[in-house]
Amino acid sequence: MSQRYYYQKYYRSRSRSHKKYYDQNYDYKNYNDNNRRQYAPVQKKKNYDYYNQDNMIMIGTIIGIKIIVIEMITIIIMIENIQEIVQKEITSHSRSSSSNSSSNSSNNSAQSDSKNRSKDAGHYKYKKGETFDNGRYILIKHLSDGTFGRVFEVVDSHNNNKTIALKVIRAVDRYVEAAQTEGDIIMKINKMDPEDQYRIVRLYNTFKHQENFCMCFEKLGLSLFDLLKKNNYVPYKIQYVKSFFKQILESIGFLHLLKLTHTDLKPENILLVSSELKKSEIKCGKTSSPSTSYQSIKIIDFGGATFENEHHSDIINTRQYRAPEVILGCMRWNEISDVWSIGCIIMELYSGELLFPTHENYEHLAMIEKISGHIPKWMGNRAEHDHFSQNFNVSDEYFSKYRTHFDWPKNASSRKSIERVRELITVEQIIKPEHYLLKDLVKKCLIIDPKQRISCQEALKHSFFQ
Repeated sequence: MSQRYYYQKYYRSRSRSHKKYYDQNYDYKNYNDNNRRQYAPVQKKKNYDYYNQDNMIMIGTIIGIKIIVIEMITIIIMIENIQEIVQKEITSHSRSSSSNSSSNSSNNSAQSDSKNRSKDAGHYKYKKGETFDNGRYILIKHLSDGTFGRVFEVVDSHNNNKTIALKVIRAVDRYVEAAQTEGDIIMKINKMDPEDQYRIVRLYNTFKHQENFCMCFEKLGLSLFDLLKKNNYVPYKIQYVKSFFKQILESIGFLHLLKLTHTDLKPENILLVSSELKKSEIKCGKTSSPSTSYQSIKIIDFGGATFENEHHSDIINTRQYRAPEVILGCMRWNEISDVWSIGCIIMELYSGELLFPTHENYEHLAMIEKISGHIPKWMGNRAEHDHFSQNFNVSDEYFSKYRTHFDWPKNASSRKSIERVRELITVEQIIKPEHYLLKDLVKKCLIIDPKQRISCQEALKHSFFQ
């Protein structure tokens, strides 16, 4: 057969797209061979001019884009490093901040009066030896400053010169109103516990001094956090952890029977009754039993305490002790949210470190999942997002339809955030094998589903306390 036949057969068998390519890239050379016309495809010549103006513009554009991308990556890395530094600073500040409670009697008397006055910031300006409430209370020394006011050590001349803590609220309407509300709540609790069996701070009196509202509390010792800090965050001995755990459950369980949620439980708001407990006595490793007189505690700071029939704020608790149902806003929180806080506190006393060292909702939830398992689907479906950051919008974006938990680390704020979650130490890793009963009880306090979480009354029946 002729070459023409083979070529035509080949050419006609190609698709239209191939034909178009063929026509664009080949010419047909005609020549005579024995009066026969044959076709031979000859490839067209292309002009490969890499240095014309258009190509130079394109190359310049590509180089420019690469430079921009490199700069963006550099900026992102710098931002992540800055976020890490800020995270460390915030965490350090959170760990070192003292309680703003009225009954915190940490002694700052070493500071001079002039230094105190330089930090007035609207606080009551005092004079050593001055009196309050028509001469009944005599100022001995300044103890501490808080957001709401100043705390002084005074003596009650009408009660055998008994030493008490006087909190003078700043002359700001919202602070005064909050203090009056707190005073009413504590008075109600004290009235329901006349024998002081449930370790709630005692409020003796309230009165007005000039433009300031004043509250007279029993004088207490250091907070559990302050003592932990003084000991360089060396964990408490297991004997103390057990004693504090039981006392906290009894105190908060009593509040829950009154249908009252504390809403701000943390080591800063749990004070020792006595100031005689030395930091050396709580060091981990000692086997002696703690002295009963030195291990008694009191619960303070009822500024956010809420009864069941009262308005419930969207956000409660200090971040690191906040329950998952509060973070998600998936339900109207109740007293069981306090139990979650207790679990976090006990782990902090046992380990000397925060269980959830974070200041971000999404990272916090990821840590919660690592510690306590997957967030139930119903909680994700009901999650509110109005009070969340831009990184945490509607729950559907984070809770996959095919999983029972949200999609971490899909929208993590940074690589450092992912690393913090990955490096988080779990309860199983923290608690020693011989303390397995403590581990079991803490895990029941840290159940994500509030409907399944243990109550204070149930926890007191746990084998750990038997």
